[in-house]
Amino acid sequence: MALKIEIWGPPLAPLTGGNLYDRILAETLRERGHEVTIREFAGDGAAAQPEGLPPHAVLQDELLHREFLRENLARRGLRPRIVALVHHPQSSEPERGEAQRRRLREEEGAYLRTVDGVLSPSRASVEAARQLAGCKLPAAVAPPGRDRLAGGALPALPGSGEIRAKAGGRLRAAFVGNLIPRKRLLELLEGLAAVPEWSLSVAGREDLDADYAARAHRRTSRSDLAGRVRFLGALGPEPLAALLRESTLLAVPSTHEGFGIVYLEGFAFGLPALAAASGGAAEIVSEDETGWSIRAAEPRDAAARIAECLRILAADRGLLATMGLRAAERHRSHPTWRESAAAAEGLLADR
Repeated sequence: MALKIEIWGPPLAPLTGGNLYDRILAETLRERGHEVTIREFAGDGAAAQPEGLPPHAVLQDELLHREFLRENLARRGLRPRIVALVHHPQSSEPERGEAQRRRLREEEGAYLRTVDGVLSPSRASVEAARQLAGCKLPAAVAPPGRDRLAGGALPALPGSGEIRAKAGGRLRAAFVGNLIPRKRLLELLEGLAAVPEWSLSVAGREDLDADYAARAHRRTSRSDLAGRVRFLGALGPEPLAALLRESTLLAVPSTHEGFGIVYLEGFAFGLPALAAASGGAAEIVSEDETGWSIRAAEPRDAAARIAECLRILAADRGLLATMGLRAAERHRSHPTWRESAAAAEGLLADR
């Protein structure tokens, strides 16, 4: 049955993992024969009202939970099925501080009690949403698919021989993510400073937290990192593919990720990962097999753990190659976007 679906969320032009997910999910649902309309909210309640018959279902990006709470309460009893798209609850982000997280838990819980179901990229985010709502909401897990890169088509990928050869060459780590505290670039730089064998490329937007980005630049100017770190800005599909192909490790040791599409993208190129401490990263990165989670809470402890991992891989190139090959195999076994969209489709069609 073809569905009429509206996706409500923030403007999708800025390059973020959540925006990529929303855009590709919409594209894939259209490819599967559904009518999908995207309504973008700029934070002021303004969005173009679509014409014609009402939708079968509305998929709301939970990032705008305050705005949608008011909308859902106003339309109670006179609305289509509403499903919350929960990448991860904002109250799950530890760097926000306990007072802010407490307020967010109350707001997110109130919003989630107005919806009919939850769609998330990971089991961890589904469970977090259910805990906030205080009930077992109908839910589906639709992880990002393996067949796209930064929103574009997936290029030809390295074979096992290339992955093994890279592990024996120069040690190049890649950080792919926006420069914000949750991604823990500063902790990565401190860990890198202690292991001179490694260089680092940083790919991501610097305008979301200009002060944090400036701190990262200042840190790299010191003698222990001089000449070892390059900042590339946000990359499109082709330059990102080139970066991942030349790298030997993906290092995005976030405090929390709803899933972490970047780990899957790194796996496509045979890169083991230094991954998020909590959230859905454990559903893609297997500890001691395809990478390590940086679980230390304090910045100094996180930097020490990152340095330990970098030393292990620098000293044992066979392990680096083995982890890279396992990462590539994990990528090959992961669902496509079309397969993931089927899970979303079932939840949106439910009555």
